[in-house]
Parts: sequence; C-alpha cells; structure tokens
Amino acid sequence: MESQEPIVTLVGEDGEEFEFVILDTFFVDDKEYAILAPLEDDEGEENEEEAVVFRIEEDDEGNQVLIAVEEDEEWQKVADVWDSRIQEEESD
Repeated sequence: MESQEPIVTLVGEDGEEFEFVILDTFFVDDKEYAILAPLEDDEGEENEEEAVVFRIEEDDEGNQVLIAVEEDEEWQKVADVWDSRIQEEESD
C-alpha cells in the first residue's frame, strides 16, 4: 500500500539522496518542526521508529529548509509533543 503522507528527498553531504515521509509537522515554542521517517526500510516498509526531528526554517530567499535538531533539550521537547500528539490521535 502506498503512503499518503508527503515525501521529501534529502541530499546527504556526499550527494546521496534519501527519501523520507513527513509524519507530522507542528509548532513548539514558536518554532516549526517536522518529524520524518525513511520512506522504506530494507523490507520495503515505513519505519516510524527511525524517525528524525528537523526544525523548519527559512533561508535568505524565503525557502523552507530543514535543520537537524541536535541539542538534547530541544529534541526532548519536540519528542514529548510528538508523543502527546500520537497518543491523542490513537485515543480518537
């Protein structure tokens, strides 16, 4: 079954392309974040357990860019909000 979530292609430092599914986007402390997961694992299935947190920012030209969240405190805040959103969704 095909994914209905939006797909983005990220380019690594070596030029290799990786496809990710956008699982969710939301705001924390007035900053926008995206939760991405690799499009497919080795068995061809989405793997939400390998989700990556990115902050969405704008570059000087107004284009959205994804910045990997590397600070533990910021990452934990975003992860906590995402966990809450998943629990709310599951209870609906």
